[in-house]
Amino acid sequence: MIGKQAEQLVEDHVIHELLGSQVGVYKLTKKLGQGGMGAVYLGERNDGQLEQKVAIKFVYPSIAALAGYDFLQKEAQHLANLEHVNIAKIFTVDKTEKSLPYMVMEYVDGMPLDDYCESNNLNLNERLKLLQKVCNAVQTAHQNMIIHADIKPSNILV
Repeated sequence: MIGKQAEQLVEDHVIHELLGSQVGVYKLTKKLGQGGMGAVYLGERNDGQLEQKVAIKFVYPSIAALAGYDFLQKEAQHLANLEHVNIAKIFTVDKTEKSLPYMVMEYVDGMPLDDYCESNNLNLNERLKLLQKVCNAVQTAHQNMIIHADIKPSNILV
């Protein structure tokens, strides 16, 4: 059992080597970030139909195996039911040809919260107004059975 888990963890590196890959109608053009659950890439549609940028979240294969391969589907369904101006929209959930689960979401071209506050020299009152928006979005998520579990300035874009 331990050997199987270690084997799965060794496979996790694959989501960090996807730059330039084609996923559905999107080419992965930039790594936007990574964390404890996986990695997020900028996907640019390249099928000649539309110009579109999206964020594509890949989950570590070991997490998918431990949580069950349908867990991302369940998370995506909860997110698809959300309607909030400050929560990125979900477009689809799928698996790559190599069975890597991913979620295609709205791309937010913004700055991390702390960087935004510093670069714009926001005073305390302005920072608190931003924090109110964050709290409102988190409250909406919680009311819809979604817990982010990694809320930090780098995961909040302005």
